[in-house]
Amino acid sequence: MGISLLVIGLIALYLLLSNVLPYAVIKPGKQSCTPSSHPLIEAIELEGADSIVLSGITLRADNPIGQILFVHGVGSCKEAYQDLMKYYARRGISTFAFDMRAHGSSGGRYATYGYREKKDIGQIVAWMRQTQPAELPLGIYGNSMGGAISIQATAEVEDIDFAIFESTFAYFPEIVNDYAERISYGLTMKWMVNWVLAKAGKIADFTPEEVAPEQAARHIDIPVLVAHGDADKRINISHARRIFKNLSSTDKELYIVEGGGHADLGIVGGEAYWRKLDGFIMRNVSPEKVE
Repeated sequence: MGISLLVIGLIALYLLLSNVLPYAVIKPGKQSCTPSSHPLIEAIELEGADSIVLSGITLRADNPIGQILFVHGVGSCKEAYQDLMKYYARRGISTFAFDMRAHGSSGGRYATYGYREKKDIGQIVAWMRQTQPAELPLGIYGNSMGGAISIQATAEVEDIDFAIFESTFAYFPEIVNDYAERISYGLTMKWMVNWVLAKAGKIADFTPEEVAPEQAARHIDIPVLVAHGDADKRINISHARRIFKNLSSTDKELYIVEGGGHADLGIVGGEAYWRKLDGFIMRNVSPEKVE
């Protein structure tokens, strides 16, 4: 009986590691998002890097002075940025947001945390340049997974002029190990997580070890603001410090929100946080409008 239970347990563990947990990595749960009722927010669709359909929204400013692309976090969606889009439209900045592949209303079966999404961003940025005045400064604002995607894209896409990377990770396999340890209360072993990652990479046809924002940061020399909370339990602030250190930009700043967690920087940081972000954006689109 004891041997039978052991065999059953090993089979169950194998099935869990090979056929359940890998999909939890590459098929994150989707957040329920309410479509905008704002009359000026337009729905748009673009073709991604490998012909998937990307679902987006845009709010174009009258006589724009700049444009921003918002990139959401894991499980989130484009609608998460509607309030910021409305705010910046009033400030004269055209804004865009898209559901990343395997999120929201976009196509794609699997999330690859930047491995393929960086190419999608390249397609989106090219489209933004074609549909807005060519001389407009173009920024990217990425949160969590969106920050990791934005770093990897910014390292390759020449048409991005400034960037905000918020609450993001430095190396994908490391953060997956951290997540697994936290949710299992330290019961997982590294070989298990690496097994799951290898299987996830095989299923989604990507190489998890190549998702390394801290390495991509070495190829970024535009103005960058890195923001992170020092109480972030999901992604330790050490990730932000590593990314910041590797940036080749001479115009860069690491802004730490004391007591800030993973998803509450705007709440904990309050007015000072939003002033910092707004000042950085306005300085890069139109210095004379900085208040």
